[in-house]
Amino acid sequence: VLMSFIVAFVVLMYCSGTCLSMIFFFFQAEDGIRDAQESRGLGDVYKRQLSPEPYLDPRLPPVEYPRFMEWIAANGVTSAKVKVHNFGDGIRGVVATEPISRGEAIITVPHSMLITVALVETSAIGAVIREAASAIKRSSMGGPAMTIALYLMHQRALGAESPWHPYIDLLPKSFHTPVFWKDEELEWLQSRELIATIRKQRLSVKRDYDSVATVIDAHPELFPPKFSQLDLFRWASQIAITRYCELGTIPSTVALAPMYDLPNHSPSTKTTFRYDKNQQTLSVISGHVYAPGDQIFMSYGDKNNMALMYAYGISFIDNPAATVRIGMPVLPPGYQPVLKAIARYNHVNPLLDDSNNKLVRYKDMFTVPDATLATLRVLMLRELDLDEMGISNWNVSAIPEKERPNRIRELHRPSARLALLPSQPVSIANELMSLGFILQSLVNRISRYTRCLE
Repeated sequence: VLMSFIVAFVVLMYCSGTCLSMIFFFFQAEDGIRDAQESRGLGDVYKRQLSPEPYLDPRLPPVEYPRFMEWIAANGVTSAKVKVHNFGDGIRGVVATEPISRGEAIITVPHSMLITVALVETSAIGAVIREAASAIKRSSMGGPAMTIALYLMHQRALGAESPWHPYIDLLPKSFHTPVFWKDEELEWLQSRELIATIRKQRLSVKRDYDSVATVIDAHPELFPPKFSQLDLFRWASQIAITRYCELGTIPSTVALAPMYDLPNHSPSTKTTFRYDKNQQTLSVISGHVYAPGDQIFMSYGDKNNMALMYAYGISFIDNPAATVRIGMPVLPPGYQPVLKAIARYNHVNPLLDDSNNKLVRYKDMFTVPDATLATLRVLMLRELDLDEMGISNWNVSAIPEKERPNRIRELHRPSARLALLPSQPVSIANELMSLGFILQSLVNRISRYTRCLE
């Protein structure tokens, strides 16, 4: 997905004993996937949307969900001031029907209405879960999510006979997220990282299914063969992964919660959730003052746009959790041993990996984390900087091959010559090389996006 980039590269540098440099990048797009975070209760996916949130369209005919609302009310779920609303294009959400105060519990779900691992283990498929325990534990999605996914498969196969039928009937029957796209559609994302991640996820789901397929096939009374079991497993897995929440109990417990998981996502909302261990209730707590007709949003966690696009098919121009991934400089072979030794001596990561290769958003700017600059300052050390540090014969490529092992061993010995302050600029030339690499890396990344959806 191509979003417009506005890049402003500003270097303010002055010298008065020490050098100070600042770098700011202004973007409206990102690349790279942050480490996964647990779901916090997820609403219906916004299809084909970039940033705009679902809104109340007066042209849409009202769609009521009386059966679902009556079912949750009869089972102790309180949601008197909100209702499920149809936003069109297959999107549902939750809107206020009465004024709601900040700090008020909007939705409260009792423990008896939570689909938990403990519930599954005591259900009709409990024996299947125990039989497949080893495969479930090794699954790529995690044991709790897979356990709940298998339960959803069984309950959906029961149809109207399932006690959870009103909830399952309200859940999406299909997904429009990139994981379910055709290969030719994936190419429109123009992101090698995201496409590779999606293809890896597809293979992982197939492996997870294959690991329990024998057990599933052995119990046709629980998993009727008339269903396409792999397709049903993919559906159930997506529901479990995108909608379950962690209750914060000890030991850790995850659950699906009807009604709780219907609010849509906003990256800036202050509305959150709370699990009351004493009352054993899961509640959505208002972080705003809502008027009748206002949509209730929750946060899916601090996820950048690539993570949101990967899991839910959505992204936001003004995402406060946005990140921008940069590349890894290619170092001349002769420099590598000495630069690694300097990094090791000064406790600096010698690689730009998932821990330090992203620019992070701060308000309307993208900033360079200290750890990223520290790594680049070491990796961009060159001859003049090394000479200033008193390190001679640093170019291993220029040393006779027979002498190289001794030279490399020498670099592994602690030495004050290897010391520097990578948290501060090393030299003007080094700082310009470090910042210049970041800028060039971003230019290279932007150039990959050759098509626009507009």
